[in-house]
Amino acid sequence: MPRTCIGCFYWTFDPGCSDWSDVTPGDAWSSGCDKGYWSLYGFHVTRKQYRASLQLAVTCPDYTEERESVAVPSSPPLPGVTEEED
Repeated sequence: MPRTCIGCFYWTFDPGCSDWSDVTPGDAWSSGCDKGYWSLYGFHVTRKQYRASLQLAVTCPDYTEERESVAVPSSPPLPGVTEEED
């Protein structure tokens, strides 16, 4: 299977939200590249346009599957509990 933007760290997708009433029409979906190579918004995008955008990953110089590591803070020690090494 060819490389596509979906596998890239910089790919974004927002499904939008549905409308609640005539006063609150909701938001259309959007998808794009955080590096700025492409972005699509709304309901007027064809499948052909979306596929062509996703296939830009084949030649993209910034394509990366690497994820930034997120440091998880350690839990504070429990009162009265000591850590002993064996």
